[in-house]
Parts: sequence; structure tokens; C-alpha cells
Amino acid sequence: LVRRYRPKRLYVCPLDSQSDAYTSLLPVDFYTKPQQPGNNDGGYIYPSDSTTVLEQLRTVVATLHSQQALTSLDPHNLIDLHERLAYTNSNDLVNWFTVQFNLFAGSISALGTATHATLVKDARELKKLGCFALTEKNAGVLSGLLCDTIAYYNQDTKKIVIYTPTDDAKKCWISYAGNNEIEYA
Repeated sequence: LVRRYRPKRLYVCPLDSQSDAYTSLLPVDFYTKPQQPGNNDGGYIYPSDSTTVLEQLRTVVATLHSQQALTSLDPHNLIDLHERLAYTNSNDLVNWFTVQFNLFAGSISALGTATHATLVKDARELKKLGCFALTEKNAGVLSGLLCDTIAYYNQDTKKIVIYTPTDDAKKCWISYAGNNEIEYA
């Protein structure tokens, strides 16, 4: 089943097979450093503060825009970019890129209308930082399959109302600094 839906070429990523467009994706100090004697963390650096990670993300996105690598939110293109980012020192950078481009901007692009085009553009340029709220507290590994939260449009107030029936239906979300939300109900 997995083989049937995953084209082979998308999931093989040796460094020497990367196209020239991605060889200069990141500054040298972003790459994984070899383990130093007495260092048990494998040489990885995980920035813990969102300011550092956002600075790295802005550098990466500026580089990708200059290479026209973000001209599309096509899933195949994003998979290639994620494979390249996997060689960085920062898991936080990879996670934030995933949330911002796949989950936040990707959801708006796929599920939104033409009126959302500006929001997608702003998300791609990091003018709008987003988060993603799918998992509910009680769902556990069944994230996305169990969804008790209900969203409806209130005609009187002209607003969308998010109704969470129990404490267990509260959303847990992936975010670094995003204050714009994609919420599934």
C-alpha cells in the first residue's frame, strides 16, 4: 500500500544526487557538524529560542525565493525541499518550515478560495506566521480521525463560532510564533 502511493524518486535523497539548485540552500554553519570528542548529542545544534529559529527560517526562505524554489506549494516540490533541509543542524528549523509551508500555507492554498490568495502569498513570504490546530487533547495517535470540535457560521453576529464541547476536545497545535491559525473542525 505504501509503495503504491509513494513514488520512489521522492523518498531517496543522497547528498550527491541533489540538484545544483539545492546545493547552496543553506549557509555552511547550518549543516550538521561532526561529533566532537566527549559530545554525546551527535554534534547537532537545536536552537531553543524562536528568535534564532525565525532568523534561520528567514535566511532559508530568502535563499529559496532567490532560487525560485518556492514558486509553488506543490507537494512534490515541498518534499524535495524537506529532504534538503533534513541535513541541517536544526530540527526546529525543519519543523517550523513544515508548519509554515505544508500545514499553514498548504492548507489555505488547497482548501481556500481566490480570496485567500493574499494570505497564501503573505505566508510564503513569512509576513504572516501560522500555526496548525488539528489534534485534540483526547485524540492521541488518532489525530485527525477524532474531531469533536464544531465550527459554524452565526448569521446574527456574522462570525464563525468554534464550539469545543468538552475539555478533551481542546485543540493542541503546532506553532513556533504563529498567531494566524488553521483549525480543523
